[in-house]
Amino acid sequence: MMNSKEILKRGYVRRLLPAEEGGYTASIQEFPGLVAEGDTAEETLANLEKAALSWLDVSLANGRKIREPISFDSFSGKIALRIPRGLHQQVAALAECEECSVNQLLTTAIATYVGNLQASSKVNRVVRQVKPKLLDDVIYRPMATIKKSTSKKIISK
Repeated sequence: MMNSKEILKRGYVRRLLPAEEGGYTASIQEFPGLVAEGDTAEETLANLEKAALSWLDVSLANGRKIREPISFDSFSGKIALRIPRGLHQQVAALAECEECSVNQLLTTAIATYVGNLQASSKVNRVVRQVKPKLLDDVIYRPMATIKKSTSKKIISK
């Protein structure tokens, strides 16, 4: 059985993205939930390697199966897709209306869906970062103001 360092040497997909607020975030696609941050790309990747070793240690200790690295060589770009006849008919009619092939229509639909998921994920990350400040500005500060004004009224009576 391989240890964490040996496993990490394999060809796992690492993603490095600039963060909107500055710095970078990185992840390993095959390791769910693993994310690292840093001020520079180099620091972020170094943090990712440390976090990945810890992630692997915990996963191995708990008997979790470690995914194989994604091999892009095994993707031909062809998919055999089975769909109900009625849906196939609707797709063909829509493709004809759009003056494109069924393949082009389905490729566009899949790309749009995947793009929307990525955009939604990005929006969720931003909302999670902004939410604490919004809660503070919108809820807690006005409540503090209300408490202060209420206490002044009680004292003045």
